[in-house]
Amino acid sequence: MFDINNFKKRIKTLKSQIKKEKPVFFISSNLFNLGLSGEDFDFISKHLAYELSKIEDSTIIVPTATLNILNTNIVFDRKKTKSSRMGFFSEFIRKKKDSIRSNHPLWSFSGNGYYSKNLINKVPKNLYGHDSIFHRLLNYNTYYICLGDIQNTLSPIHFAEQKIGVPYRFFKEVKIKIRNKKKINRETYLFYAMINSPQIIKDNNKKITKFLMNKNVFKTIKTKKFNIYHANYNLMVENLISIVGKHPKIYLKNDKIKFTENLKFKS
Repeated sequence: MFDINNFKKRIKTLKSQIKKEKPVFFISSNLFNLGLSGEDFDFISKHLAYELSKIEDSTIIVPTATLNILNTNIVFDRKKTKSSRMGFFSEFIRKKKDSIRSNHPLWSFSGNGYYSKNLINKVPKNLYGHDSIFHRLLNYNTYYICLGDIQNTLSPIHFAEQKIGVPYRFFKEVKIKIRNKKKINRETYLFYAMINSPQIIKDNNKKITKFLMNKNVFKTIKTKKFNIYHANYNLMVENLISIVGKHPKIYLKNDKIKFTENLKFKS
């Protein structure tokens, strides 16, 4: 059974550790297989959003990516298209009436609060690079918060990968159908894809998470059901870039693999 009072106390602890003015909260969640009910998720979402929104001039940003529409004929509608595998809290924020969503059809974010428009509007066509939301968050007092399994919610690793230029990824042009009011347009976006090979296997961020934990980048708050992790976003990204720069294949299960073949391009 989910302990509501215990959770309330832990959120109070979290708020006491927020020291910067006009904070931006980049929140990810992964609470699968913990026996939580729909009512539990609803309470967690409402209470967390309410408590953080009480902080003066605060902003909540959540990932609402839809990578599942790659290689399909699905039309991306930023007002209606559900996020894919981004967690219950992302959907909760996306569906709030006063939230706004960025228009990237593969890696969108939804925002609610003071800096939402600054962060969300007019994003570029790359996913993780210059002026992406991952990049823009560095210009604010951003805190990264994870509810539950941090290994599978560490999306800023992709910003570090693109910043360094890892050998197992490449830019791929993809065409996506996008609804703009009553019109449907087919537009080209850049997808930072992994080389398709049975030897290219993710390690689910195990090595990277261990590195961040050893560096004390994250503070951990334990509830009776799951952990809440939080970190200074800039410090986290700085450490991610450092470790990926020194070990550019750390994201892979087999980081001894050699990259010697050139990619083939279609004219």
